[in-house]
Amino acid sequence: MTMSCPAICRYAGVIMLTVCAGASYGPPALAAPDEIQVYLDDIREPGEAGLELHLNYVPKGRRTPDYPGEIPPHRVFRAMPEISLGLAPNWDVGLYLPFQASPDGNLYSNAARLRLKYLAAVKDTKPFFWGVNFEAGYVPLRVSEDRYALEMRFISGYRNGPWLLAVNPIFGFALSGPDKSSTPDLNLNFKVAREINDEWAIGFEHYAGFGRLNKMPNSSQQDHVFYFVTDFERKGFGVNFGIGRGLTNAADDWVVKAIISIPLKW
Repeated sequence: MTMSCPAICRYAGVIMLTVCAGASYGPPALAAPDEIQVYLDDIREPGEAGLELHLNYVPKGRRTPDYPGEIPPHRVFRAMPEISLGLAPNWDVGLYLPFQASPDGNLYSNAARLRLKYLAAVKDTKPFFWGVNFEAGYVPLRVSEDRYALEMRFISGYRNGPWLLAVNPIFGFALSGPDKSSTPDLNLNFKVAREINDEWAIGFEHYAGFGRLNKMPNSSQQDHVFYFVTDFERKGFGVNFGIGRGLTNAADDWVVKAIISIPLKW
């Protein structure tokens, strides 16, 4: 079956609106750390499909639940396939299907999320890049009290020669649960990397969770994690690997993460 780009875009728009509408009527946010990633200047071409496998493990983290029903992150392993498809020039859509394995040996599905991303044509913005990503979905109580949520992530950065700098300001809206509010949470993801050859790069990433804009906690209670990362890419296949260290009381002490990117052929 084939579909034109306008038809695909209309179809994706309907899906996105349906998810958001369901979220607004549903019975706490997309803050589960199953995606530890700084968005860069990459986007699927129209009709191009890909698979990313997001993996992370918390060897040392918080052991007590923040609320009844939560599974604390200590020794939790998370795996999340992301299937993406290019819709039209500068637009792609992705579906997340997260899972987690808990220390008790049980494997759980963490429901699903949908995203829609726009990236301005890099050829027109070089050496800078910019875009925006919208994400909506549901997570179970074991992950968050705010189970329906919406996220708006701005993508910006600079790539020149071997150097890459990228910043993602992220605004998260809880659409249900005790944290439901019209005031968003603010997260800021940052990456600096340098290529060492055509396939490898090294650098660092910093993930900062500042909390709700109208009542930010003090710095010791914010969530800050610093990662040393390496990136590998060859013929569309890529791996991002990082070891993270929590910098504040609210952050997990250690996190290991990887993102494996696999191009899909129709």
